[in-house]
Amino acid sequence: MTELRTKWLVYTVGIGLLPIFLRLLLNSWGAKITLLSASDFVAFGFVLHISILNEIEYINGQKAWKTFQNGLSILGIFVYGAFSCALMLHEAGTVGVDFKSLLNTAIISAIISFLLSLTVFFRPNTVNGEYVCP
Repeated sequence: MTELRTKWLVYTVGIGLLPIFLRLLLNSWGAKITLLSASDFVAFGFVLHISILNEIEYINGQKAWKTFQNGLSILGIFVYGAFSCALMLHEAGTVGVDFKSLLNTAIISAIISFLLSLTVFFRPNTVNGEYVCP
């Protein structure tokens, strides 16, 4: 595994998952908090899509692929923004927001975002027409 991929895994994925891990750890110590929170998965999704946008800036060539990935990341950020809005409505006491469904959807979306991130960070880069792994 290259240094860039290791850094991505540790810094982006590890730090993005930190709130989830801390929640699970505190729960195992007997803290009276919910086991899983949609906000933790929303934060993880935001982190992943912002890292994709940042990484794509350094990929040479592959303009159509970069445009597609940028579009997916912007869409992902929009979706996580909508999740954040729904979470705020839930906090405000709006009864129309089903928190369990929101949690499940946020978890599935975070998994999809992680898989999308893998396609970006493990795609070979091109330099002068030759593939070079970052």
